[in-house]
Amino acid sequence: MRRIIVVFALALAALPAFAQPATAASTIPFVGCPSRSDSGPITPSGEPIKANIPENIANKLALYVGVFNLAVLAPRGWKCSGWQSVGGNSISIYPSSSSLHETSVVSIASTAYTNGIPNKYVLYFPTIMTMKAALNEAAAWGETPDQYIIKRYLSDHITYIDKTTIEFVTPANHVGLGDTLLSNPDVKPVPVPLRIYGLIGYNMTRDSYEETLAVELPENLSYLHTYITSFAEDCYFNKQDCAITTDSE
Repeated sequence: MRRIIVVFALALAALPAFAQPATAASTIPFVGCPSRSDSGPITPSGEPIKANIPENIANKLALYVGVFNLAVLAPRGWKCSGWQSVGGNSISIYPSSSSLHETSVVSIASTAYTNGIPNKYVLYFPTIMTMKAALNEAAAWGETPDQYIIKRYLSDHITYIDKTTIEFVTPANHVGLGDTLLSNPDVKPVPVPLRIYGLIGYNMTRDSYEETLAVELPENLSYLHTYITSFAEDCYFNKQDCAITTDSE
């Protein structure tokens, strides 16, 4: 069972420099995601953007945007939905022929914490979190350490971008960080027959932001993950601008 990840959106404003060879700017269409918000349902509207990626790749992508300009690239023609609340908002994008309860989904998240950072990823970020804090949080939530602390999945491929951000790949048919991000929190993650790519990171500001991206694509579209993660890494994790404007601001 899949879940929508709750997020707190960041304000976005010039396109990221994709880590790809220089090429002419291509047009990527804007898709406003129907979202539930504190003030009622809302569907953002906006304009296409330009991105310096090959046209044959851009033709496969769309920019899906929710309230407060939370945005993510995903395969063109998919459906999307969002959720905004006091704690933040989210977007999940999935094939038009399936639902959130099936495989293949792109989801981006950025959750704000005003009282420090959550320590559930202490095994991944030991330089900014402590095991003592993680154990205290687990007790405060009435959970055991095994329930609260995200385990270190040996099958995952982890790359540290810096001390506050990691890239990961969860192999097909293995349980890992990807399944943990996309699974119902009350249900034990189960392996899926698709590889999951993603990012997890923290913006250490006065309000700490936990930012996540999970990309689970069918095999025929798996090559798009590079462009999806590059966009998210530049916009959210490297705090570059993204030239996105909607009427939901």
